[in-house]
Amino acid sequence: MRQVPVHPVDPARLGPYIGVERMSELAAIAARVRTRLDGRTVWNVNSTATGGGVAEMLAQLVGYGIGSCLRTRADADINKYRFDLGAIEDIACSDAGM
Repeated sequence: MRQVPVHPVDPARLGPYIGVERMSELAAIAARVRTRLDGRTVWNVNSTATGGGVAEMLAQLVGYGIGSCLRTRADADINKYRFDLGAIEDIACSDAGM
């Protein structure tokens, strides 16, 4: 399995499209998720790193998660569902206002 490079995406980019009230709800939900995860990392595994549409959407969604200070990552499962749990890495979060 190989980690797919994902860049943080600031959720504030959604503000003009979803409005102030929904942005506030999004920030509150992200805070609750961070608390419930309690230091755990969410893994998003896809069979490929690119192509087919899902990989591209996944990278963008994971970017929003990282931008919301959630510990998450995207991986391409080259060996078909063979997980190396020793390979978990912490993802640093810069404060994105969430």
